[in-house]
This record gives sequence, C-alpha cells and structure tokens, in this order.
Amino acid sequence: MSDSDEKELEELMASLPIDLDKADLLGDITFEAQLLIRSRFLGSITVRYEDFKRIHEYSDGKEVLLTAELEGKRFVVYMSNGVIVSVAMSDLEKGERIAGLKPLENLIKISREKPIQFKLFEVVPGEEEKKPPTTEAAVEEAVVEEEREGVELEKKLEEFRNRVRKIIEDTAPAYGCQVVETRVNVAEDKVYVEVLVRKKGLFSRCKSGELKDLLESDLKLVAAMHDLYIPVSVEIKST
Repeated sequence: MSDSDEKELEELMASLPIDLDKADLLGDITFEAQLLIRSRFLGSITVRYEDFKRIHEYSDGKEVLLTAELEGKRFVVYMSNGVIVSVAMSDLEKGERIAGLKPLENLIKISREKPIQFKLFEVVPGEEEKKPPTTEAAVEEAVVEEEREGVELEKKLEEFRNRVRKIIEDTAPAYGCQVVETRVNVAEDKVYVEVLVRKKGLFSRCKSGELKDLLESDLKLVAAMHDLYIPVSVEIKST
C-alpha cells in the first residue's frame, strides 16, 4: 500500500467506534461459541471498502455477528449497539487465532481489492437482562447458568456427531467404501472428522477422494443446521 493509502486506512480505523477495552474478547473460542448458540441467521450482506465507514450501523440497538471466509482465513466481527466490540481472524490451515485491531485492519485492506460477502447473525438476548451478582446466591445462579450453556453446546455437538456418523455410514458404500471407524472432534475453532475406511468388496475400489469431497460439502451444511458455524475438516484414511 502507498503512504497515502496507509494514512487513509489509519484515518478510517480511527473514525470507527471500537471498544478497545474488549477488542480481544473473540480471542476466546468459547466466547464465540456462546454467542453463536444464541444467534439466528439473518442473511448475507456485501460490504465494500466505503461501507466500512458505516459497518457498525448493522448493530444499532442489537448485538450482531458477521462471519466470512477469505484467503484461507475465517473472520468474525462482533458488534453491539453501534460499537465494534471485537474482531477475530483464524487461519484454517494452521489453527492459529488472533483477535483485536489487526483482523479488522486486514478486512478493510481486503475490501479495497474486492467486496466482502458476510453472513449476518443477530445475537438474541435472554428473556431478561441479569444484574451483576452481588450476593452469594446470585453468584451461584450465574455459575449454574454458565454450566447450562456449556451443557447445551455439548448437546449440540453430540447431536452433530451422531448425524455425521450416520451420513458417513449411509454414503460410503456408494463409493465402494466400508467404514471401519469415524472420529468427530472439535478443537480450537474447527470440527475435525477422521474416517477410517477399507474396500467394500474384494474387487471393488474405494473412491476415498470423491467421498471426501462430498462429505466436506455436506457436513458444512449439517454443521450449520446444528447452529455450529465453524469450518469442517474431513480426512479419510484407508486400511
């Protein structure tokens, strides 16, 4: 970028309403997961360079998440009541994740070259806003609520794992493969599906590459159906 472009970028960043005290919140994948559990998909939006000056307006009066996959990286923007709270960037290959101003700067730079397609989610608030705990009973209630949210997330993951195993078992035979074992794990901000297969018959050929391509496409949709808006990686090994 030229000096004038760098200066323009700095001025744009400085003009945005950013909560600097909370800029690294999305560095915690658990925090993002909790937001996604409470979210509902509103649709896709296109954001161009000039639109970044007003991007916070999508969150006027509410909490929202914007997600996008660009150049091998996944971006998440969390905004609340007209303020950019936190932005995170994950490297889908290396499994690295950073949060703060740098991911936002990278997004704006990318938007100079091409429009960015975001998925827009609204984070739905609970039935009532909880006051900060001031008594032992209130602290215990807050802990119970946090544990309940963790249980709900684990329940979604277990339902997802069961659905994945069934899809793989039903699909593999059509590609000449017999499933020996399926492992579904969640680490960092990615779902890892490992499938061990062998030839279905003595004279058949297990088309593991074609099976892998199909599963990567289908399982992303299955994850979204279970409100798990995170990347899915599929690895197939033959015995």
